[in-house]
Amino acid sequence: MAVEAYQTKQGKRYRASFLFQGQRPSERGFKTIEAAKSWISDERKRLRAEAKAQPQKKTHLDFLDISTKYLKDCAGRMKGANTTRQKTFVIEQFLAFLKSKHDIEIPDTVERSQVREYITDQVASRGEKAANRDLRDLKALFNWAIREELTRDNPAARIESVGDGPPYPALPYRRQALGNPGPDMGGREFRTPLAAPLDPQAPGGCQGTPAHAHERHPFR
Repeated sequence: MAVEAYQTKQGKRYRASFLFQGQRPSERGFKTIEAAKSWISDERKRLRAEAKAQPQKKTHLDFLDISTKYLKDCAGRMKGANTTRQKTFVIEQFLAFLKSKHDIEIPDTVERSQVREYITDQVASRGEKAANRDLRDLKALFNWAIREELTRDNPAARIESVGDGPPYPALPYRRQALGNPGPDMGGREFRTPLAAPLDPQAPGGCQGTPAHAHERHPFR
């Protein structure tokens, strides 16, 4: 959702736009920000009702669809339930934020500005560590969705963690000798990930996932 101001001969006016199922409806000429936001809310409801009334095959996955598939996939691949509960909590928090701040019940798409605003809100209410953990989990969710070809963009990407340090720990490595090195290898060593629980942001996907687990998705 976006509301932008521009200048006319009659004074300041506002342009409103929002994403809906891959499209961006827009309207301009509003005299107040409130009027622009009201149009977005009404137009979103109208488009949803219109789409619901059409008996057609669903080709678009909204955020709730993607989140549900993600949590099922994680539950099938993780050893412990705590991480699934944490991820569920983050998704519920984010949905509650969209509802309270933007009057969005079920988001069709998620914008980077919404994720950034959510993280800022969590810093104020729960602290930097909790906000960074939420950012890590949202990034992991959308990275998984991209790998599964459920979406093409990660709106949490390029949003930096708050305070000092990354939002998740670096993946540990161990040294391992090359077996039967060729004449050009000279017995060199290479670095390989430890067989330890991976962070959700790592290629394996969910915390508690072995390094090769991203090759085996039971819900594909």
